[in-house]
Amino acid sequence: MTILDTFLQSFTVYYGLDWVALMAGVCGSYLMTNRNRLGFLMTGIGCVSGFAVAMISGQFGFVAYNAILMVLMVRGFMLWGPSYGRTPEAAE
Repeated sequence: MTILDTFLQSFTVYYGLDWVALMAGVCGSYLMTNRNRLGFLMTGIGCVSGFAVAMISGQFGFVAYNAILMVLMVRGFMLWGPSYGRTPEAAE
């Protein structure tokens, strides 16, 4: 089996969800560092994909990690706004 065969086979082990988690997570993190709210959606897709992979593989530490990360993404999305990160003194 060649390296290319091994690489192509890796897309079928977890139905490609591990690759979706990677790409969506990195893309979402990049978008959030550019202050783009779409980053939360992309990171959420990455978390859901990572959660599914962790369930399939039986890695319950990663299940918990992805569940916590999803909650943090929702919290961050809800807190995002013009006053995000400002202290009350700076808002005056």
